[in-house]
Amino acid sequence: MKFVFVRRILSVTALVLGLSVSTQAAASNFPSFTIDFDQSSIDVTTSTCIANCGITVAFTETGATSIQFDHNWQRVALNDIIRWDFANPTALSAGLYDIAMNLVFTSPDYQQSTTRGGGLLATFYGVVSAGILAWDSVAQTVNFDQGSSLLVVLDGGFNFGFGAGLKTGMSIISRDLVALDAPSPAPIPPVLPVMLLALGGMLYMGRKRNSNPAAA
Repeated sequence: MKFVFVRRILSVTALVLGLSVSTQAAASNFPSFTIDFDQSSIDVTTSTCIANCGITVAFTETGATSIQFDHNWQRVALNDIIRWDFANPTALSAGLYDIAMNLVFTSPDYQQSTTRGGGLLATFYGVVSAGILAWDSVAQTVNFDQGSSLLVVLDGGFNFGFGAGLKTGMSIISRDLVALDAPSPAPIPPVLPVMLLALGGMLYMGRKRNSNPAAA
C-alpha cells in the first residue's frame, strides 16, 4: 500500500513538473526586419558620358517588405529588386555612372544602410543591354539598437539582358540575431499551487488509509 502511494505521488509530481517546464520553455522569437522601399532611394549621376547618356534607377517593390530569420547567417535573396532603364532606349547609349543607394529599415528600429559604387552601363539600341557594377563595400553591416545586425550584399559584376533595361538584386544576411524575449529570473511555475494541492490531498488520503486498513 505504501509503495502504491509513493508511486502515485511521484507520478503526479513528474506530470506537474513537466507541464511547468513546457509552459516556460518557449522558442526564441527573433525580430522581423522591415525594409521601406518608399523611404529608400538610389541616386545615379553621370561620371563619364560615352554616348547618349542617361539612366533612371528605381526599386521594383513599393511599400514595406518584412524579412524573418530563423538562425544566424541565413540568406534571403531579393532578386531583380533594382531596375535600370536607359533614357535613350532606341539609341546606342553608354556611360560611366556613380551610384549611391540608401536602404531604410523601419523595424525592429529605424536604421539606414548607405552603399556607394560605380558602373559601366550600355544598351545597343534597346535590343540588348549590359552593365558592370562595382560597389565600394561588398557587404554593408546594419546594426540595430535592438542588438541584432544584418549584412546587405548588393549584386555586382557583369549583368546582361534583352531590352532597354537591366535588373539586379541584393541579399540580406542575418549576421547576429538577438531574441526579443529575454530569459526571466526563474519565476515560480504557474502550476505550483496545483501541484501542492495534489500532493497534499494524496498525503491526506494515504494517511487515512493507513490509519484504517480495514476500510481499504
